Amino acid sequence: MIRPWYVPMIKHIGYKQLPAPMLVDVAAGAGGASFQRLPQRPSSHMEVHRTMRKPWFVPGQSLALVLSLIALSFSLEGRAGDAAARLNSSSQAHTAQVTARGAFLQTSVTWHSLSLINGWVSFNPALAGEASYGTNGNGIVYLRGAISSISRGPCRFAVLPAGNRPSHQLWFPIYTDGNTEGTLIITGDGRMCVLGPSSPNLSSLDGVEFPVGS
Repeated sequence: MIRPWYVPMIKHIGYKQLPAPMLVDVAAGAGGASFQRLPQRPSSHMEVHRTMRKPWFVPGQSLALVLSLIALSFSLEGRAGDAAARLNSSSQAHTAQVTARGAFLQTSVTWHSLSLINGWVSFNPALAGEASYGTNGNGIVYLRGAISSISRGPCRFAVLPAGNRPSHQLWFPIYTDGNTEGTLIITGDGRMCVLGPSSPNLSSLDGVEFPVGS
């Protein structure tokens, strides 16, 4: 008797015993040969295959998958740490810049009266302030006040002291009388001059500033 093909599977899996197969013996066939027909597969064969479950992982592949996930986790953590470090560094640099700028702006300016010459005087000091230059220790020279000329003489009205001068001639647009625009010239040797049709009546120095040696 031939052993059914599915018996080892049933023993291994431990499912219920299936009905014995039907065997058909043929004693003699054409030409006198004898043979035995293979057992018919029972209808319960499909039940065995339906109840069998394939594992969701293969041990070797599972280990490789776990190692890959661990490596990916460390990689993401490292990138997140680098991004946080760059953000923190950028924030600290920005804070330092803001602090430095705040310290620069808060530095008090020491003002000195300009020694006016050639008939120039401060225009209405109570309103516009006395014509002056100022420094704050950061290498910047500031001007303020307004001037006018009584004699309408030369345009040169003052000379900046050494250490508060540019290295070459500078030109600045300024407000002059009648809502017009004039020009302030400061030379490398400190001479200061205003030009414009209305400049003798009123020339404002407010808002003019420059770095020493510029």
